Amino acid sequence: MKKFTLFSVFIISIFFGYQFYANAQEQIQQIQDTTQIKLDSLANQNDTTQTKETDIDEDNDYGINDLMTTIVKPLLKKYTHRIEKQGKYTIYKDKPFISLFVGPVNIDNKELNPDINQSADIQLLLGYSDRKQYPNTNLIRTKNKYISLKNLSNDVIDLKNETKLISAQTWNFGYNKSKDYGWNFGQAFKINLTHSDGYNWSFMNFKITGIDSTDKVVYPQQLMELNDKLKFGEGFSGGIEFELFNHIGLSAGYERMDVFPVHIFWEWVVSDMIEAAAQGMIDEFVNSVRKYSPWATPIISFALKNGLSYGLYELRRKNMNWPFNSQAPYVFETFKVGISYKF
Repeated sequence: MKKFTLFSVFIISIFFGYQFYANAQEQIQQIQDTTQIKLDSLANQNDTTQTKETDIDEDNDYGINDLMTTIVKPLLKKYTHRIEKQGKYTIYKDKPFISLFVGPVNIDNKELNPDINQSADIQLLLGYSDRKQYPNTNLIRTKNKYISLKNLSNDVIDLKNETKLISAQTWNFGYNKSKDYGWNFGQAFKINLTHSDGYNWSFMNFKITGIDSTDKVVYPQQLMELNDKLKFGEGFSGGIEFELFNHIGLSAGYERMDVFPVHIFWEWVVSDMIEAAAQGMIDEFVNSVRKYSPWATPIISFALKNGLSYGLYELRRKNMNWPFNSQAPYVFETFKVGISYKF
């Protein structure tokens, strides 16, 4: 009986020991399975990330915008001060420039028809320039405002091909503004078609240098009334500018300046308002052209704005305050060439 009891205890101990061992193995396996599941989950997440990266389209808008925001725009802002505004990119604002122009000038007055020597026109311009570019095109718009100082005489450059009865020396100071369109062919080359207008004040001096066939002085009284007096006037100019390396500009053009022997304010205001209204309508038309044909905008603007100015100034050749019946102005016409430097 005693042996049976010991044997029974031995059997029972083996049974419970095996059961404990099986439970322990099952728990270990569960832990291993759980760990493997977590590792597989992490691996799947990494694979998903890689899949998304490989599936990204290189032309995706988000990717391009992100590149522009993080790399391109900061560089443009730093080196060119370019910002996006109202559908245009500001390339620069209030950029100073200096220009020098020379050319022959003819002086005319329809009432007197004075026989005046041809003079040399030497101009110095100092001003500021703003430039914008329209996106997705090579169209640029440049606005300039500047002061001008001129000497119109043969003192510096002698253009006396023949000795006429009268010579003139004129100092002129003016304020002008322009709104030009052109094409941007890259940093090394641009073309601008220009139109400017403004006001001027002239200090004229006439000298009798010859005698006519009757040995009489010609037109002394009318011209001498202008001697050593400051006279008000206005003018316009148009031309073409070839800009190199964003700094140097080579220009050629035509300039017209009227000097009034007398200034009748209200008649001048009405005449000027007619021109301003006509130029405003042309600006609206040019804006409409720009929306559909940016490449043609500089040509249309140049032709219409300069054509209108030339037509009105021809009407004023006999009447300085057209459409009013008024005196004839002294007309200075110059074909000039010049060089500019933008800092």
